[in-house]
Amino acid sequence: RHSCVCFFRKEINKMNSNEEVFQMSDFFRILGNTTRLKILIMLVKKEYSVNELAQSLNISQSSVSHQLKILNSNKMVAKKRNGKMIYYKINDVFKDFIEISLSFFQ
Repeated sequence: RHSCVCFFRKEINKMNSNEEVFQMSDFFRILGNTTRLKILIMLVKKEYSVNELAQSLNISQSSVSHQLKILNSNKMVAKKRNGKMIYYKINDVFKDFIEISLSFFQ
């Protein structure tokens, strides 16, 4: 955990523009939605379809699709087609971030 804190301190010290701060703010705003965060946590373990996520989270498919669209447009998840089904997976950088974040609360 200590090395993670040091990493973030170094990164903060390297910031040289307000643009980077705004980008970080957007990133944390996206993670601030509990549905999106639950989706990302689930995707750490494996790929899921919209239907599987909706069933597991007990919310509508349209709600899951909406949240996935936001995550996809911010490059936090990627999608792949397998026949008629589309599966979503978390991008590796964000997978690492979610895993590190979860370790703080365990």
